[in-house]
Parts: sequence; structure tokens; C-alpha cells
Amino acid sequence: MATKQTARSRQTKKTGQTGQTGAGSLRQRAAAGDAPALFALAQAEMPKDARRAVAWLRAAVEAGYAPAMVELSWCLAEGAGVRRDRAAAAALTLRAAELGDPLAQLNAWAVLEHGLGVKAEPKAARRWLEASARAGLSLAQVELADHLLQEGGAARKRKAVAWLTLAARAGDPEAQWHLGLLHEQGDGVPRSAKKAVGFYRQAARAGDPVAQLSLGLLTQAGDGIRRDARAAFALFRAAAEAGLAEAQAVLADCYQGGEGTRRDLRQALRWYRLAAGQGEPAAMAALGLMLASGQGVKAAPAEGLRWLRRAADRDDADAHYYLGVLYLAGQGVRPNQARGLAHLLRAAQLGDEEAAEILAALHVSEAAREA
Repeated sequence: MATKQTARSRQTKKTGQTGQTGAGSLRQRAAAGDAPALFALAQAEMPKDARRAVAWLRAAVEAGYAPAMVELSWCLAEGAGVRRDRAAAAALTLRAAELGDPLAQLNAWAVLEHGLGVKAEPKAARRWLEASARAGLSLAQVELADHLLQEGGAARKRKAVAWLTLAARAGDPEAQWHLGLLHEQGDGVPRSAKKAVGFYRQAARAGDPVAQLSLGLLTQAGDGIRRDARAAFALFRAAAEAGLAEAQAVLADCYQGGEGTRRDLRQALRWYRLAAGQGEPAAMAALGLMLASGQGVKAAPAEGLRWLRRAADRDDADAHYYLGVLYLAGQGVRPNQARGLAHLLRAAQLGDEEAAEILAALHVSEAAREA
């Protein structure tokens, strides 16, 4: 979850929507030095004139307004309306953090963790992350939980679950999804597919594509919820349309196998292409096989082999298996027993049972398979 980018300021309520009177009142307050008004004008101006927005932000910063410091630090870091200056951005972030702004404290963690404009100081970074989490910022609570889980140990996992629970109760979809994953895996909590479904459903309703995929997989398997292939397909499609590569690959699998929908190889090919284009290895392998063998589409052996090789380069077991079979059979390629066996050996090492069976039938030794 860790990011090398700082977060921007929270959105302010829209001001001046009642016409010229409201806008005039806001400008009058800004002219009088009212920091929130200066900040509101800056945010309203940013999409139209970043330079002018920066001028309003500087005025609000001079008045000591922490949210304006957060926004101006982002402008300085990104070069929006002002010359890029990461050192100045870092200094402004730390100043706002000292004033107690939770978002600035989260950004101070990012600045010091990754050395953005300043020397990296991991211990100080962690203190700012914990301060932001204690202040109730769900982004920080989720980030801190992720760190605790990575560090491992029962006590840290319990703390991680506590932070995620706070963030989930505040409606954070990432926290809800992560709690679902922990319950599904029994990691830090007793395994409960039913509880996992509940957390995934909360995040999925908020439009989180990863949660939609996770809920869809449990629904497809009937784990913690009544099995419903059509409902699973709908969840996969929602996540796929949101651009999630893994969901696109799973959706293509559904179209190819006719699970939860009518079998449609053209749609399968389309979604495999989209997922493969994003670097999803399983989709690359499936797309490569369809094209190499002409499975429901016009055969394109050369393109199919390219996709299979790209998937094998990412160590996809299916890709190694298919390439092994193709090389041994000389299907679409010049027969090459050495290459074929090498791919089958790797597939078997990755747990592919069919590859192991072929190797056994060819009397390839167990020692060679484990080498």
C-alpha cells in the first residue's frame, strides 16, 4: 500500500453556489485575510488558473492555515502553478504536520519514509504515520495496518486488525476489503468465509473493484455464501469494466466456459486481450492458447506463441505447460524436445499436475523435475 506520493488536501464544501452574492461574500472574507476563504478561492481557481490558485494558497499559508499548506506542498511537489521544488514541499508538509493536520502527518510519513525532498528518516516517518492514524485518518490507519502485517507476529497482527476495523467502520473500502481478506485466509483472525463475504460486500457496494472480484470468487465457489454463478459473473463484469486486469481475465474465463453467462468465445478473446495488455500473465497464457490453436477464433500461431512466451517469462505455469506441449508436438513451431521438456519441467515445479503426468509418462526422473 505504501506510496511515494503525498496525498492532496481534503475537499472543501463548495462555496458561493448561490450566485454573485455568495462569491462576493467569499472574496470579501478573503480580502479581509480569512484563511478558510482564501483556501476555498484557491481550490475553486485551481482547475482554471493554477498560478492564481497558488497565490491564494500562499496567502492562506501566511495566515497559518494548515490545509492550505498541504495543498501548496502538493503544488510544489508536482510543479502545478509553480516551479517544482521538492525541498520546499517537504518543509511545508512538515510544518503543517507540526500544526496537527492529519493529512499533513500522513504526507510527512511519505516524505520522510521515501526521502522526498529531504533525507529519509524511517523512525520519524513511522511516528508521523502513527500520529495520523491516531487522529482518525482512515488512509493512515490502513497504511499503518499494512506495515504491521508486513512486520509479522501475533501482537502486530492484532494491532493491524484493530486499525483496519476502525477504518472499516468509518467506511473505508480498502480497510473493508483487507479485513475480508484476513478473514478469508484466517490471517490474524479465525478463518470465516461468512465474515469475509460481509466485509467484501461492504467494499464492493462502495465500488471497490478488488472487493468485487474477491466477493465474486467466493460467490462462484459457494464459500461463505450460496453459490450463484450469475451473481458472480455480474461482480466480475463490474470489476473488469473498472479496469482491473485480474477481473478481466476471470470474466474471460466465464465467457470461455459459459459460467454464469452464455458461452461467447469472441467476448472471451476480447477480455483476455484487455487483461493481457495490462500484463496479466494468466490472460496472456489463455490468449496465447486461443490464438495458437485457433480455439473459437481464426488461428494466429505466431501471435499466440508471442503471448505464451511473454506469459512464460512471467513464470506462468499454464504458459509453460502449453509451450511444452506445443514444442513436443511441433504444433505451430519446429519440434524441439529439449525446449518442450524444459517448459514442462518448470510447469511441474510450479505445481501443474498435467505437466507432471506427461513427464512421468516420458520417464523424466523426479530428480530432474526438482532440479
